Amino acid sequence: MKLSNVFFNTMVVYASPWRPVNDNVMGGVSEGEVLSQSQWQSVNDNVMGGVSEGQVIASSEWQSVNDNVMGGVSEGEVWRSVNDNVMGGVSDGYVIPSGEVVHFWGELKAENNGGFASVRKEIEYGSLDGKTGIRFEAKATNRDFRMNLTPRTDNEWGIANFEIEFSASTSWQTYEMNFADFRYNIMGLTPPNAPSLAEKLYDVHELGFIISDKVFNVPFLLSVKNIQAY
Repeated sequence: MKLSNVFFNTMVVYASPWRPVNDNVMGGVSEGEVLSQSQWQSVNDNVMGGVSEGQVIASSEWQSVNDNVMGGVSEGEVWRSVNDNVMGGVSDGYVIPSGEVVHFWGELKAENNGGFASVRKEIEYGSLDGKTGIRFEAKATNRDFRMNLTPRTDNEWGIANFEIEFSASTSWQTYEMNFADFRYNIMGLTPPNAPSLAEKLYDVHELGFIISDKVFNVPFLLSVKNIQAY
């Protein structure tokens, strides 16, 4: 897949429910489309008289293959989207890693009291211990986002996290988020006896990004790279 200097500027070929978001969200005229799985095809060396075989498999059968098949310890990026449909909303959020960049896109919708989309990935317990902040590079369609860090929790709903807000423009920017500035959050509320992130840093097992800026029915795209604790 090829990316333009702005955002997507090519045909995206993936199975539903993936959809393209092109530079027309910023006034561009590039085109992209999603092809259904039935339109995928394999092309092997039999077109030149060979006898090798290849086939198209369902998206549910996709898997990452890393160097651990040869004894290595590298890990593939596993990001997942969690949107307001978990509470009856209909907002869209999708994610795909592309090389060193993670692209998170979709559209917020107000129906059924919805209005958020998020993306997240698991990290190893203790991987942030002893650090003072987190740094990353990002660009987006001039929208407001939040970064979330989720610790292991014993609260009733299991959905407490620490978050910090940032705004992203269409140019790459570097963000440095000090852990002391993250706010404890449970369903939008911060209890008076809320712990600090420093108290829970070892227990953080998930990081992610969320959008809930109440800009409805307008596509968004956030691209992030080089996420590092410092």
